[in-house]
Amino acid sequence: QCSCELPAKMPDTPLPIAHERIWNSRKNPKTDGKGGAGKVISGKGTRECRCSGNQHGIVRKYGLNMTRRDFREKAETMGWKKYR
Repeated sequence: QCSCELPAKMPDTPLPIAHERIWNSRKNPKTDGKGGAGKVISGKGTRECRCSGNQHGIVRKYGLNMTRRDFREKAETMGWKKYR
């Protein structure tokens, strides 16, 4: 059982994502603890699944931030439908 909070039901229409919204989405990057003067910490290893904490196979689209495995298990309860 997963104790994470699942996002609300996804909208029927896709969300419009503008270039500026994505480009400027991370204004304050994480640093290595030197008060902003150090090396910026970024990359695949900084993101983890909201359910299992795993860092491999993260689905970030629509703000899911879940592994592919957890998404497949919980997609139907979140309101996603499989058409194929």
